[in-house]
Amino acid sequence: MNKYFFYTFIFFILIKLNTSYDFSTPSCSNSDVQQSPININYNETIYSETNYFRILSNNFKPITPDDKWTYFPNEYAIGVQAASDFGSILLVKDWAIYNFILKKVMFRLGTENTIENRFENAEMQLLFLQDTNYYSPGKRIFLDSNYLIISVPFRISTDPQQKVSRLFEFMNLKQYASSPKTQNFYGMLRNIKLKDFIVNQPAFMYKGTLTFPECQNALWMVLTQFHLISTSDLNNLKNAINTNINLTVDKPINTRDLKNKRTDTVIYRNYQDINALVMKNNLLNYNNSSFVNLNILFILILLAFLF
Repeated sequence: MNKYFFYTFIFFILIKLNTSYDFSTPSCSNSDVQQSPININYNETIYSETNYFRILSNNFKPITPDDKWTYFPNEYAIGVQAASDFGSILLVKDWAIYNFILKKVMFRLGTENTIENRFENAEMQLLFLQDTNYYSPGKRIFLDSNYLIISVPFRISTDPQQKVSRLFEFMNLKQYASSPKTQNFYGMLRNIKLKDFIVNQPAFMYKGTLTFPECQNALWMVLTQFHLISTSDLNNLKNAINTNINLTVDKPINTRDLKNKRTDTVIYRNYQDINALVMKNNLLNYNNSSFVNLNILFILILLAFLF
């Protein structure tokens, strides 16, 4: 009898380890809402002055050495979580202003939402919670979603001359990847200044859901400018994620399966010229020199204009 219970226990453990990243809970299988993620086709997006959106400003707090790498089992991801929050952004949507508070920064292999059926190599997801106590100074529209996810894609660099993002270097990913089962121990090597990283840029937005239980309604802001990641950083990310999540050959990425786009789902873009949304390298590649160069360039242009 004891042997029977032992093998039953092992059987269910193996099922758990090999379960794909998808869910059958009622809220995660609700077909009355647009489940996320989805594929985004350029020719199915809309630019609308009435439904315009953009990041108006950000007030991010730095991610500090006191903030530690950890595994989020419910989200099926790794990343960092603030003791309270990592600051906030003001988001303009439909000409109303909302304050969203950043709670978690998560990382995935692959990207959840795809653009023209293309998966990028990795993704940073910023999970925000709406500040319902924020009083907009202008137009007020009730949002039936308290969550916002900003998706930041990463593409592997194939040119050794290209400057790759130093984000993972400063976040001390290499050290965490050396012992990824050790949670809440490895902190950042220096402050990570998201205010220089997450600014208004070409993006798509649609109303979907979180991609983990309980799959609550959420706004997705999918950025189209990717950051470059080195082979070594991508390998460290793979090791850290795989050790915690037990990825399989059939499912080598920790993203939820793509969902069918509903006929009533509208995907908006924040630039009228659709060419502005074409995937390209983001110049703000979280490299100190790029920030300095852009600031110097701005100052020189301003001085030339004044004099």
